Amino acid sequence: MSRLDDLINKLCPDGVEYKTLGELGEFYGGLTGKGKNDFIDGNAKFITYMNVYKNLKLKLDVPEKVKINPDEKQRTLEYGDVLFTGSSETPDECGISSVLADKTDEKLYLNSFCICFRFNDPTIFNPEFSKYLFRSQELRVQIGKTASGVTRFNVSKEKMKKVIVPIVPLEIQNEIVRILDNFIKLEEGLEDELVVRRKQYEWAKQKFLNIKKENLVELQTVCRLEKGKTPIQKAIPGEYPLVVTTEKRSSCKDYQFDCKAVCLSLVSARGHGIAQISRIFYQEGKFALGNILCAMIPNDEKQLNAK
Repeated sequence: MSRLDDLINKLCPDGVEYKTLGELGEFYGGLTGKGKNDFIDGNAKFITYMNVYKNLKLKLDVPEKVKINPDEKQRTLEYGDVLFTGSSETPDECGISSVLADKTDEKLYLNSFCICFRFNDPTIFNPEFSKYLFRSQELRVQIGKTASGVTRFNVSKEKMKKVIVPIVPLEIQNEIVRILDNFIKLEEGLEDELVVRRKQYEWAKQKFLNIKKENLVELQTVCRLEKGKTPIQKAIPGEYPLVVTTEKRSSCKDYQFDCKAVCLSLVSARGHGIAQISRIFYQEGKFALGNILCAMIPNDEKQLNAK
């Protein structure tokens, strides 16, 4: 049994209480009374729509600024605030959330296309937990239903107040955060690894395939091309692979080839008098080939390796 299971059995064996957002806090709008020129050479940090949309928690190291006068009354963001995008072209993308999960002394101002939810009791949720909670499938379904419109959809603050959330004990929240943060770190590590591997692959490909022109030969001198003969819709299933235009393999009663070959799916390029290769497959042994493909078969495998 995991630590999370232990905590659930200990702290909420009969489940948790649910409350509406209207019971837990208030919704506020973003900046008001601002024009285009107020966002040129500003003096205060400004949280954009895309900052909210793209991030589980707000990025605070941002270049966007807005002009705020000393006597101006504008609401600023506070630690633990949950921000939502107010509109989108589809209801499913309305109300995408982000959380101010880092403490800061800087004043932060929210754009007018987003709304802010502030808990009456800021200790009820760990902001690091809120960033996952409000993007969970259950909450996303509820929030999506608060949007209405025709060509563009907008969330309703009144309907958002009726969204219900689980009041999870803080110890359980913290354990869930630990688990999910570790998953994200692992995912980011894999992404970094993939970037490195792609660069290595591109380098190797260029190095190995950078053949001098004088060493090139015409394809017909080292292999032969044979067209497939099996109409896919008429093929009788059997023991031999039937290579078709998709990666999914079918089967065939009879085989056409017994060799190692590169199978090409050709698409006619209308108006150009040529065909384009749309897919490439490697196949060996006994196999049949769909009648809209062709096989490139080396004359001598020691001279040209099909794979």
